[in-house]
Amino acid sequence: MQLKLVFFILIGFFIIQEILSQPETIKFERLTIEDGLSQRTVWDIVQDNYGFMWFATQDGLNKYDGYNFTVYNLDTYQQLRSNSINDLLLTKNNNIWLSTNCGVYKYLYPIDDIVLVSELPLIEY
Repeated sequence: MQLKLVFFILIGFFIIQEILSQPETIKFERLTIEDGLSQRTVWDIVQDNYGFMWFATQDGLNKYDGYNFTVYNLDTYQQLRSNSINDLLLTKNNNIWLSTNCGVYKYLYPIDDIVLVSELPLIEY
């Protein structure tokens, strides 16, 4: 009898806790070209250990600091052979790797620059 009472008290406690606990509110903010995003097509998104959001777009790499965008594309970085960034990879060392149709690049935090790691042949269509 006492075991049943303890069981029902525990079940009641968990039910009340579930009813009273509210789900965490998730804030979602849409970022558009009007906010400074260089292009509306985004292929990949990562967030680094510093809190920056990185967007792979058809018009380059976009870094968002919560207020403004910094765009890395052919207009600002001539070592890029393509504006179309297909994929991003964030490593545990906080390195950001970029893949394009023309090669693989790495973003270097200390000098705020992008360097070519491996080049693919440029194919004309």
